[in-house]
Amino acid sequence: MEPTATDQTSNPGHYRRIVLATDGSGDATAAVESLRALPWPDDATITVVGVCTATPPPAASGLPQTGLEQDVRGYLETVHAEERAQVDGIVTAAAARLREGLPGVTVVETTRSGEPAAEILAQAREAGADLIVAGARGHAALGALLLGSVSEALVEEAVCPVLIIRGGPWDAGMVRVLVGIGPEDTEARLGDALLRLPLPEGARVVATSVAASAAGSVAAIDPEQWRLAEAAREWTVAANASGREAAERLAAYLRAGAPGRTVETRPLAGDVAGELLRAATEIAADLIVVGARERRGMLAHLGLGSVSRKLVRRAGCSLLVVRGNGSKVAQ
Repeated sequence: MEPTATDQTSNPGHYRRIVLATDGSGDATAAVESLRALPWPDDATITVVGVCTATPPPAASGLPQTGLEQDVRGYLETVHAEERAQVDGIVTAAAARLREGLPGVTVVETTRSGEPAAEILAQAREAGADLIVAGARGHAALGALLLGSVSEALVEEAVCPVLIIRGGPWDAGMVRVLVGIGPEDTEARLGDALLRLPLPEGARVVATSVAASAAGSVAAIDPEQWRLAEAAREWTVAANASGREAAERLAAYLRAGAPGRTVETRPLAGDVAGELLRAATEIAADLIVVGARERRGMLAHLGLGSVSRKLVRRAGCSLLVVRGNGSKVAQ
């Protein structure tokens, strides 16, 4: 008998307050084109943000300045103005591309100055964003805006889901999604985050939980060592069974929320990040969806804590990392 979702699908609707970080690089351009390819609701707002990393000169003190000080100030002003103009142009071009493809969507342009990840997160808070979108790799000439370290900071510190685009732009045929559910995730948390993306109704979704390899019997003379090893083995078996059930509940939840999509489950076992990457390659996934939770101690090998960081660095496709409750906006 097919399992049913434990919670009624919440019908969360689509993301409506989106912050898109761009620097004109290849992955950033793919992010623009990916958003442009999806049927966002007409009441959605996409805020396109670029970050100028050049440091502006400090405010003048009013005291007489030496010729060297004036030269340094003039140089800093020139560098900041040139980079600001370049970032402004990139933001304007990305916004124009979105307006052309999404005439019903409100597109806002903004350029900020400072440390990239901090400024993108600040813009998301100010906009009340329910989704942040960025490219996986950035443009070195513009201060490495969206290099891996910035992408990692976004998925670690954002309070809303973060979509990292890699592997070229999506199109209307973007249909293969791998969703990995961890021990502390719920089907509603990951399911709603995915359902809020306006993907094609015919999309194929694979729901999975990565099981740990259960230890075999322990040959130990010390009875206490044997007892602890057996307890660990029994815990692993129980946790793996719970993971399989969670994947089945997630699949049922997604079927209820998007009846036109094909949803299946796939059992995996081993290293979490490695198995998710392998499965994504096997199904030629366009998108991997995971929750972001730190895991420590005995639970670490089953959780998705550092897995999200590994996937940001190593995945060959796009990645949706669900921070907090995937149905809530940033506060």
